[in-house]
Formats: sequence, structure tokens, C-alpha cells
Amino acid sequence: MGRRVRSEIQPASGVLYVYKPRGMSSRDVSRKLGIALGGRLNCGHAGTLDPMAEGVLPLLFGRASRIQDYLVSREKGYRFCMELGRQTDTLDADGQIVSEQPVQQLSMHLWQSAADAFLGDLVQSPPMYSAVKRAGRPLYEYARAGVSLDTSAHMRKVEIKEFKIEQVVDHRVYARVKCSSGTYVRELGRTLAEQNGNVMTVTYLERYLSAGVESRNCPPLTDVVARCEREGVVGLEQYVVPIVDLDLGLPKVCVDTDDTVQQLFYGQRLCPTRFSVVGTQINEWSGMASHSCVLLVVDHQGKAIALADFVASESDRGAWIKIKRSLV
Repeated sequence: MGRRVRSEIQPASGVLYVYKPRGMSSRDVSRKLGIALGGRLNCGHAGTLDPMAEGVLPLLFGRASRIQDYLVSREKGYRFCMELGRQTDTLDADGQIVSEQPVQQLSMHLWQSAADAFLGDLVQSPPMYSAVKRAGRPLYEYARAGVSLDTSAHMRKVEIKEFKIEQVVDHRVYARVKCSSGTYVRELGRTLAEQNGNVMTVTYLERYLSAGVESRNCPPLTDVVARCEREGVVGLEQYVVPIVDLDLGLPKVCVDTDDTVQQLFYGQRLCPTRFSVVGTQINEWSGMASHSCVLLVVDHQGKAIALADFVASESDRGAWIKIKRSLV
């Protein structure tokens, strides 16, 4: 007999912000929800979480996959604990100990002073246990095979917007960081500890902020699974945020006529005055002379229908809007 193929489940387009527990991969979360729904859940992720981490995990359904890059690029927030005196090959509690040394005790004030030095732009090299690829293979595959590589070719610039030391208890340092997308928190902890004469291992990691949503506003995975088992896809969709309500950091405009919608989807360049501005991110078209940007376009029913490029000019008449990506 052939293997039974589970039916594919496709909820309404939008994003489910769920609180991922520790000990599960991001793929495990979507798999668990699919089992609760009796099929295979078709979804993507806006920033995966390692199994040892917990916190906000955005799951993308339907057309929401088309705005994935805007969600991923939003700032992130993490809480983590550094245990001083030992370091593992993965820089977290799941790895093997590779270094141990006496702890250099510092006051909370000195730890905070050291953390403040990281604020602003920072260049990081990815750790060997990361998903960055070399010759088509993720670095963690090389690491597991015992191969060490120079990762400086993959250096990236990130921004540390906030770095707070919340507590120092014996040989444990508890911290909170708000940073740009792509920041390696374990590497950040390693560098901080090293500059203060210590080695460390991250024993706790929580993403408390992702894609504009904080962990306190995310339902636990157990609650979502239970509702899916009771109510099916309808229950799941009660947690899904429509695209139009997502915090994408994009100005929002409304198109009121069917003719304008049709011309937009035909790829025509349209005058900005055929669109009305929604909210307060753009006060008036005349103030956009030097602010070319991407717009979220909604229809008269308030549904997100497209991303569009706004190309600025010296005057309203010279500026134009053209579709970038359909969301329907």
C-alpha cells in the first residue's frame, strides 16, 4: 500500500502569532497544528526559532507569504540568560562543553556599562552553529561534521537599539535586547562575556517581540491546538491577523474605484491623487517629494489588495504609483 497523503489545509490569508514553547522547532509547531486540524498545514514563517528558544513565532498563511520580507525585517526583542564559567560549541545549553574557566564577578553596574558599548551599529560574524550557507550547505552541518570555517566572509551589520542588564545572580546574567533583524543573540552574549574576561553559555532565550507583536499578546501553542481540535480551521482563523491589520511599517492608501483597481493590476503608472491616504503615516501627497517608498494598497472594503511602489517627484503631477506585488 502507498503512504497515505494528508490533505492540505489553507486558512484565510494572514498571520498567526503563536507563542512557541521550548523544545520544539518552528516546523514542529506547524506540524502540530496540522495534526490537530487533521491535515498538512500550508504555512511559512517570518523568522524561525531554534528548538531551545521560546517566544513569538509568526506563521504566514496564503497571500501573507508575499509580505514575508517586510515582517522579517521588523525589529526583534529578546530576553536571555548567560551562565558564566562554561562555553559550549553551540553557545547554548544544547551543545557540548568546549571551555571552562573561573568566573570574573562583576557588578550589575559594570555589566550595564559594558552592554551600553554595544548600542548602535555592530558587525557580527555568524557562529558555526547557524543556518547561514556556505557552498549550499548550512554552517551547522559543517560544525556537526567537526569542520571549522572562517565565517568572516558572512559578516553582517546589525543595530543594537536597546541592551539592558536586568539582573545579576551569582554566575548568571539576565539581559534584554532590542535589535535589528539578523542579530545573533548568542554571539552577542559571547562577545559581551569575553570582553569582561568570561566565557558563557546562553541557557534561556525568549523572543518577546517579532513583527510588531509582543509575547504577552500571543496565545500559547497549547491553546491554539485545543481550539483547532474543537473547531477546525474556523477555530484557527480566530487567531489569524488579516494582512491589512499587520504592522508592516508601510504607509497605507485606499483605492475607491473599480477602474483604478483594474488599471493598477494592469501595471499602469497612476497619479497618487487617485488614492486616498489612510492613517497618519503620510499627511499629504505634496509632502512626499523626496520620499519614494512602498505602499500597502487597500480597497474600499478595507481589504489589502497589493503592495505598490510610490515614486516621488517635485510635484504631485510628476509622481506615480505602480503595483509591486498582488495580495489577492
